Amino acid sequence: LRDIVIVLGHILLFAVLTILTQVGGLVWLVVIISSKVFYVSMPFLKSLIVKLLFFISLYCIVSFILIPPIAKKFGRVRLPLNSAAMESVTAFTFIANRNYVKPKLLSSLEQISIELKKENPNIKIGYLDACFPLYNGFPLFPHLSHNDGQKIDLAFYYKEIGTNSFSNNKPAKSGYGAYVNPQVNEMDKTRECKSKGNLIYDFSKYLTFGIDENLQFDENETKKLLTLLVNNQDIKKVLLEPHLKHRLGFEGNPKVRFQGCHSVRHDDHIHVELK
Repeated sequence: LRDIVIVLGHILLFAVLTILTQVGGLVWLVVIISSKVFYVSMPFLKSLIVKLLFFISLYCIVSFILIPPIAKKFGRVRLPLNSAAMESVTAFTFIANRNYVKPKLLSSLEQISIELKKENPNIKIGYLDACFPLYNGFPLFPHLSHNDGQKIDLAFYYKEIGTNSFSNNKPAKSGYGAYVNPQVNEMDKTRECKSKGNLIYDFSKYLTFGIDENLQFDENETKKLLTLLVNNQDIKKVLLEPHLKHRLGFEGNPKVRFQGCHSVRHDDHIHVELK
């Protein structure tokens, strides 16, 4: 029974690491196989701590040294963790290989950043989940379409309550789930979608991992970002909650669309798709 539990545990860990990072499950498999093959000559590999250290070391080598050049064969490049133009809202996105896009999408974001900085030199594009580095069609959980290097989620902009000063910080530690709720006179798609049976429409509110209450939505800076996105000829569409589309003045713009009740709320981020 103990052996069965151990095997099931390895299978579960393999699945979770694969779902979260694409390559983590394979790295764990290499660690387990190595511990069995080299057990006689290197008995210390039996230790769980040694296995974890081996996994971390090998995962870093694979993710940060081997994968980037391999990803180029699949037509994808890695977004920087932090640069003058953009930054990952969470380190997890970078560590988990969820920050790969087509070169054309990276180029578009860099150009948009240049335009944004003309008015606000301190501003950066904050990105959330993009795509995995390898293979079209490999799903990036929990997203429905981030599987081809042509999609990315961007964070809204915020300002500090009290001082009203701009901040590159985001309220949700995960980047998701800190909603800009509809006002009294605005369309409430959450209520509508949940009434139709889609009970997970606002599920991301449980995945914030903490919220900074000192930040509030910056309509002006977010509108500038959206304007540059829809005016970029390489951007096919952006997905945004209808009440924000109306509030920010994009009511008649065909590029700004509602994602549908089958998805989740998009009043905590902007979903961007390349042509």
